[in-house]
Amino acid sequence: MYSRRTFFEFISLADAELIHSQMIAWILSKDFQGFKDPVYCRKEILKNFFGLNDPEDIVEISTESDSIDILIKLDKVVLCIENKLKSSQHSDQLNKYKDFIDSHYGDVERRFYYLTLIDEDSENQDWINKSYRDLLSVLNKLEKDEHIYKEGEGFILKEYIITLEKLTGAIDLFLKEPKSMPNVFSEANLKKSQKRAIKDIKDNLQLFIRENQLETLFQKLYFREVLKYIPPQRYYYINETRGDAILGIITIPERKLGNGRYFNFGLDFQRGTVKTFCVSTDYFGSNKNDLPQEILELFKNIHTQHPQFGYMKQVNLPKSKALCSVSKPLNITTFSEPSLGEIKHWWELTPKQFAELFMEEIELTNDLLNNYILIKTDEVLV
Repeated sequence: MYSRRTFFEFISLADAELIHSQMIAWILSKDFQGFKDPVYCRKEILKNFFGLNDPEDIVEISTESDSIDILIKLDKVVLCIENKLKSSQHSDQLNKYKDFIDSHYGDVERRFYYLTLIDEDSENQDWINKSYRDLLSVLNKLEKDEHIYKEGEGFILKEYIITLEKLTGAIDLFLKEPKSMPNVFSEANLKKSQKRAIKDIKDNLQLFIRENQLETLFQKLYFREVLKYIPPQRYYYINETRGDAILGIITIPERKLGNGRYFNFGLDFQRGTVKTFCVSTDYFGSNKNDLPQEILELFKNIHTQHPQFGYMKQVNLPKSKALCSVSKPLNITTFSEPSLGEIKHWWELTPKQFAELFMEEIELTNDLLNNYILIKTDEVLV
């Protein structure tokens, strides 16, 4: 499957979120001439993908209107789709979009859909989670039942279906054995031109991941698998910076310090490194001077006064926001035994193995924070 590039891959648009939004809108528009019975096919998509019962035909459809990725208007229903092919939700955007739609279309039924490649949770009960795999299933059914022309615009739709098959298939193959795709973990922070300059990859699937810059997304998939082996916690999070995914947990939330400000304490992991941190609960509205000097001193002393935790001497001091942390490499030697084979990189661990190490780090972080850091803040600050 991965030896031939589709039309969308060849023009470097297979991973372009906007193109997927416009493709979906085009398929559902009255301009699209690739269906043998356009009205029937549009209604099938409305029923089987959007979950509408006996829908009327679409009146109007638009993309990128008032920041809404896809807006579909029927006589009595408005469908709002937020499309996140590779990126994640941010800045309370789902609530903002819902408020906008509610204020402008309050006289009709409104439905909200959060569309992602990896079936990500919208974390907002007003939004229905949908995946590209769901869309592919509906389109495959139309193709199987021969509702799509083989030529003309139908051919373009068939190329799009193959593109979706390759995207979703890559997910399945990656999750089957993450360590077989090392470029997911080694190239995420590189530009596409830098990746192409590396000539050591011959595997078509890995080249597909590289060309479509799926590395960060697939790292998030790995961490989602890790969380399946960790007891449920309220404060786990998966996000990203500079191309590499982050798995973290706030172990002590909303701790009020002596200056009257609230801070979260916890740890996160990124690119082989574990960090124990203290961060303002109002990070984006904070200033580096909001961080109590006593906390900075306590973090600076972790390396010398508490060497048993293995943290490096250098402290990650606040730059502009109220955040500081200490770092150390993740110790993977536990799994480097002859019977298991030598493990040189953290991503060679299975998600279950990584979960075991991460839970150990959570225990160590809680020990450090509760018995050596926060006990001092109680004495000095409160």
